[in-house]
Amino acid sequence: MLKIGAMILSGWCLLNILPGVGSLLFIWRGNHAPALRMLLTGEEIRTLDARALAAIDGLAILLNTLIVVYCGLVLLVIRKCLLKRERWSFFVLATGALILQAAGYISDRLFTGRNFLVLNLSSLILLVGFGLCVHELFATSADSKLDEPE
Repeated sequence: MLKIGAMILSGWCLLNILPGVGSLLFIWRGNHAPALRMLLTGEEIRTLDARALAAIDGLAILLNTLIVVYCGLVLLVIRKCLLKRERWSFFVLATGALILQAAGYISDRLFTGRNFLVLNLSSLILLVGFGLCVHELFATSADSKLDEPE
């Protein structure tokens, strides 16, 4: 079950890396941050001050880079530590995911409120992945303690 949970968590990482890389490539090609198109029309974007657009694009580059790097590191921790049954990695991954999901819900509420279904699906994927991992990481250790002679 640990392998299946790790695969699900790895899939979550890849599903988060793809839009991050896509947004970075979109901006690199000379476009403005994709989030602007979610909120404003093309005409409204053209009326924005160039400094404001530069700040928005800079933040989009920074945040998407952080998302890609974080998810890459999570993949590494899953492969190198979680699959070796190192329990500390479960707590690190779960804490990081909890913080990110909470930030996602807060951001969506302030931003547009249109990503609620995606956030719920993301949370469900994480819950299933962590649930499968916790079952094998912690239930098997409790079972093995019962089998040990005193």
